[in-house]
Amino acid sequence: DGLRTLGVRVDEDEGHRYMQLFRYVGHVIGVEPGLVPTSEAEATELGYLIDATQGRPDDDARALTAALLRSPLAQ
Repeated sequence: DGLRTLGVRVDEDEGHRYMQLFRYVGHVIGVEPGLVPTSEAEATELGYLIDATQGRPDDDARALTAALLRSPLAQ
């Protein structure tokens, strides 16, 4: 969904392959397999669930975001 939001055309087959890559990366970095969506539909549903359960950003979240946005400029 993020790629499509940026204007990248992703057909159904490519979307499936991206999900497989996403699952592989999750495996490599040690994410519990049951926590990684297996399809775009599952990923979308998980995104809605995360959005619905997130609180408003606090000062720590704002500071982290600001630091991450400044980081490339400090290189």
